[in-house]
Amino acid sequence: VVHLHNVYHQLSPVIIKYFKDAGIPVVMTLHDFYVVSPNYSLYHQGQSVSVKQSIRQLILEKQIKNSFWISVVAAIIHKRDRQFYKMCDRFISPSGYLAGIVSDSYPHVPVEIMPNFIRQEEVSADGDYIFYGGRISPEKGVNILLQAAAVLPQYKFKIAGDGPLFDQWRQEYQLSNVEWLGRQTPSAVQDLLRHCRAAVLPSLWAENCPLILLESLAIGKPVLASDMGGISEIVDDNGNGLLFTAGDVNELVLAIEDIYDNSIYSHLRKGAISSASKYDAETYGEKIISFYEQII
Repeated sequence: VVHLHNVYHQLSPVIIKYFKDAGIPVVMTLHDFYVVSPNYSLYHQGQSVSVKQSIRQLILEKQIKNSFWISVVAAIIHKRDRQFYKMCDRFISPSGYLAGIVSDSYPHVPVEIMPNFIRQEEVSADGDYIFYGGRISPEKGVNILLQAAAVLPQYKFKIAGDGPLFDQWRQEYQLSNVEWLGRQTPSAVQDLLRHCRAAVLPSLWAENCPLILLESLAIGKPVLASDMGGISEIVDDNGNGLLFTAGDVNELVLAIEDIYDNSIYSHLRKGAISSASKYDAETYGEKIISFYEQII
């Protein structure tokens, strides 16, 4: 069995044909929307775009790198590559949300829903700040978090990560209760998670199965997240975290205030700890081996 990840970014999906010609089953794990659209995030100029949009719309709106001609080339390459994706024996989708979209575009390729996994960690103590770890870019909604932080000066926020809007937003939102940490090592991110009160993911695009949420649950920390894409499959509202409408600053403010209510927090902590077992690495390993055996 050949198991592929993100071949369209680093290699080329043409390798699928060579494996199939050799009689080798091919499985591909999906991490974004590229198999269904050249705009792999389905996000453009501050809003989500429909997977059913026409290629003409994608090109005229310059959705790829804000360039007409790059969008044209991307559309041509994507049309060529679809013939190779159709050759896969199975797709693996970390979320039901993405699986549904892909199934509509590739009805003859079975899609297995298999969430990402994380190694279980020792449950950590309560912390005193809200933590965001990830890319500082438009689709991640960090500006929504910053607007919420501006009206909650009594609470501390720590932001780890880098991206195209890091300098702009750090200048625009000069808040004494926000600490900008920049790019951090994976071990440093884990340490920041261990000492936070809750993790937050204010995404404006349809996330698939974000690892930062699983990492938070694995150490017993509740998560605050927007209701986009596959996020609601991980975050059980009022169970192991709190969901809010994407882009709604007021709802995020209320969620942050709730997370500092000790009775609510205690309940969510218990939910986070109990739900983390669903993403155990050993369980995932058993599932994937069984999955391979089915297609050999």
